[in-house]
Amino acid sequence: MTAELAGQWTLVSGLSIFARVNAKPPSAPSTPIVLVHGQVISSLYMVPTAKLLAPVFRVFAPDLPGFGLSDKPASVLSVPQLADALGMWMEVNALDRAVLVGNSLGCQIAVDLAVRRPDLAGCLVLSGPTIDPHARSALIQIARWLADWPGERP
Repeated sequence: MTAELAGQWTLVSGLSIFARVNAKPPSAPSTPIVLVHGQVISSLYMVPTAKLLAPVFRVFAPDLPGFGLSDKPASVLSVPQLADALGMWMEVNALDRAVLVGNSLGCQIAVDLAVRRPDLAGCLVLSGPTIDPHARSALIQIARWLADWPGERP
């Protein structure tokens, strides 16, 4: 069973932040789940997961500043700045002790937020954490991609 999602706009520090949320929140109180997308994409790819969780949980899939339908800041935000923006967005939406589900760069953002703002993060689910800090060169990443590629579906 899946549920429908609705768009929600929230003003945070002068930026309009878009999020996909339950169109009809569950009747019983539940822990909020915040889906944190990766780099170069928006929360749109989190929609299938959000729809599956929405019948039971309050689900929020924000487009971080500079991504998707959210406003673009004056400059590209660092991981700590994205975590700060996510934290401020959560405060405005009264989301305390949420489950943060991060994917790719969203893992770094979720961890950064949880370390500095444990009041906002009840727990973390990290899927596909980003690049090993000791293997950031393009050559190493290409070699790893080539090693993984034969086992991946197109």
